Amino acid sequence: MMEKMNVDQRLLQRILFFDEVIFYLNREVNSQNCRYWSRQNLHLYRATRTQRLKKVNVWAGLIGEYVVGSFFIDGNIMTETYLQILQERVIPELNQLDIEGEIWYQHDGAPEHNARNVRQ
Repeated sequence: MMEKMNVDQRLLQRILFFDEVIFYLNREVNSQNCRYWSRQNLHLYRATRTQRLKKVNVWAGLIGEYVVGSFFIDGNIMTETYLQILQERVIPELNQLDIEGEIWYQHDGAPEHNARNVRQ
C-alpha cells in the first residue's frame, strides 16, 4: 500500500471508509457501538441484551471530503442485504461524486463484507 501511495499521492482520497452501527429501538444502548463518558461516574457501564430486540442498522461512509449515505436498514444486515445496499445505493451515490480514478472499498471483517458475491 505504501508503494501505491508513493506512486499515487491521492490514493487515500479514493478509499471509501465505512461501517454500520446498530441502534436498538427500545432505548437500550448497543455497547459494541457506544461508549459512556461521565465525569460523575467513571465506572458507568450499562449492559444490554443483543438478541431479539427491534433494531435499525445505519450504514455510512467517508471518501475524501465526502460523506456517503447514511442508509437505514431495518433489522440485521445479511449478505444479500449488504450487496443490495452497495449496488442500489452506495455505487449510484459514488457515481455522482467528483472522484477520478479507481475507488477502493475498506471493508472490515464482517462476514457479509467478505462473501464471495460481495467481493466480486
